Amino acid sequence: MKIGGRFGSTVFEPLYEHLCKSNYCSNLICKIVDAFAKGHKEKMQKLCDEICETESQADQIKLSIRTGLTKSIFAAVKRNDVLQIVRNQDKICGRAEDVSKLMVIRNTKLPDGCSDIFKMLADKVDKTIHSLLICCSQLAMIPGSGYNTEADADVILVELDKIHDKEEETDNIVQEFTKELLARENESDPLSIILLLEMARLISGMADEAENAAEGYTSLIRH
Repeated sequence: MKIGGRFGSTVFEPLYEHLCKSNYCSNLICKIVDAFAKGHKEKMQKLCDEICETESQADQIKLSIRTGLTKSIFAAVKRNDVLQIVRNQDKICGRAEDVSKLMVIRNTKLPDGCSDIFKMLADKVDKTIHSLLICCSQLAMIPGSGYNTEADADVILVELDKIHDKEEETDNIVQEFTKELLARENESDPLSIILLLEMARLISGMADEAENAAEGYTSLIRH
C-alpha cells in the first residue's frame, strides 16, 4: 500500500508519527489528572504547557501529511480517507489541550470520592489510544512490531475492532463519574460541577476520536 509525494513509502508511517503525538498527549493527561486531583497547581501548569507544545508538534506533522500526500486519482489510497484519520488523531491532541487548559484556568476542586474514578477514566482512555498506536505501529512495520506478512492484517483488524469495546468502557466510567459527582453536589458549587463534567467529556472524547481513527484504519486495510 503506497502513496506518492514526499513520503514514498507506506501511508501508515506518517500516520504513526502523528499518532505518537496523540499518544503522548494521552500519557500527559494521566499525569495532569493526578496532579489536578492532588491540587498541585505548579505541576499542572507545566504539564499543560507540555501538552500544548505536543499539540503544536502534531499540527506540524499534520501539515506535512497534507502537503506530502499525492493528489493523483491513481493513488493506492484515497487522500480524503487518510486526511480523515489525521483529523481524528489530531482531535485527540486538541481535546487534551482543551481539558488541560480548563484545569489550570480556574481553581476547581474534585469532591471527595471522585478522584479515583476521574483517574480511572484518564487511564482507560490512555490504554485505548495506546491500543490504537500498537495497531498503527504494526501497519507501519515499525521494527519489532511483528507485522511481517499479509496474514497479519486479519489479526490487526481484530485488534482495531476491540478499540470499540474499549471506548464503550470509557463511556461507562463517565457515567459512573457523573453519578458520583452529582451524588456529592452539596460538597461543591454549580460551576465546578459543570466544569468537571466538561473535563470528563473532553477526556472521554479522546477515546471517541481513537475509535473513529480505528474505523479509518480498518477501511484502509480493506481498501
